[in-house]
Amino acid sequence: MQRIANLLSLAIVSVIGACAPTVQPATPPAPLQQQSTADVAKLLVLAPQANGCTPGMPESFVARKVQVLASKPDATFENNFGGYDPYYLGPSPAGAPTSTESGLLKRAFELAPRWLQFHLCNQVNFVFVDPNPYRGNPEFGWAFWESSDPAQTQNGRNQSLARFIGISRAALEDPDLSLGQSETNVVQRLLRNPPAAPAVRVTAKITRGNTNVAADDGSAAWAVLAILAHEMGHMFWHDICDGDNNQNDQRRCFSHFHKFGWVDVGGHWTLRSFGDPIPGAKQLRDESGAALQQPRTVQAALQRLYAGNGPVRFADLFATRAPDEDIAETYKFLALTDAIDPDRSRVTSLIVQGDTWAGDVVANLVKPDLCAKVQFIRTSLLEPALPCSR
Repeated sequence: MQRIANLLSLAIVSVIGACAPTVQPATPPAPLQQQSTADVAKLLVLAPQANGCTPGMPESFVARKVQVLASKPDATFENNFGGYDPYYLGPSPAGAPTSTESGLLKRAFELAPRWLQFHLCNQVNFVFVDPNPYRGNPEFGWAFWESSDPAQTQNGRNQSLARFIGISRAALEDPDLSLGQSETNVVQRLLRNPPAAPAVRVTAKITRGNTNVAADDGSAAWAVLAILAHEMGHMFWHDICDGDNNQNDQRRCFSHFHKFGWVDVGGHWTLRSFGDPIPGAKQLRDESGAALQQPRTVQAALQRLYAGNGPVRFADLFATRAPDEDIAETYKFLALTDAIDPDRSRVTSLIVQGDTWAGDVVANLVKPDLCAKVQFIRTSLLEPALPCSR
């Protein structure tokens, strides 16, 4: 499976089906049926990956997890990470990143809530700084997990279930990277026609305790945290909603999460690009259909999504594209806004501004349907549920 999502000049990619010979095997999650919610949640902490780091210690995250990916300038993304090539060995670490890259990843880890730090330390083998340009298909960020299918050639060489997250060197070195700008570009790219797209801008407000610490677009570290959290959201989906079943059994979260936005979560899939739906997936109400492609109706559709007075079922436009993106974006915004630690810096507003309207993603998270989705993720992570109000 390949999934490509562009953030700013970034792309976030998830790929299933490859192997890395240097990692330790991980125990696959057990089937979800006939298990309580607490039992299901514990699956996320029962299979720690090799070279774990320590939550609360950003230096250990950089030292134990962050590596530069071995450079293959002539590689395509597909033959560097996926496929059934019997000679494929998987991504290989090639040394420490630069001090600039290390500092940005360290700061992003430091900003993360403690539960996300734990999962970055225990459920990811490496976070790679990727220097590869991938000719003809430049990827700027990705997440990758190995298939659990023992019949696949690439998994048969070591029988591991390794997991990786990557962020391109170009993204980490971008002087204009910010949370607001990256979220703005997500909306623009999803509209499919940036030159004719309406003026949509996202601004973030960051608060520590009761003190405003960044009343602007947010720093580059917040953008990097959003990327890390989105990709961990896909791993959450893979573990809890698909049960490590290689995109064959996606209804496991339906009664707890997807029923608040989807009639059907769709069937099996193996390869998807940024913005593509899952085959057969169907929303309760089409928030991302033809209205978003027509200049005369796009503003009304976006206003309904971000600033509507009725049910708000999706965190943002990206979440409307597919059920797994819905999980990943909701997980991401939970990570950015989590208030369980009152002393933690967090995003307290994320304003999406259109031509004649504005909506706050953070304020929408406490509305009934979205709040139910957030609470499912929180309790699955063994975190206490919070009231749906701020």
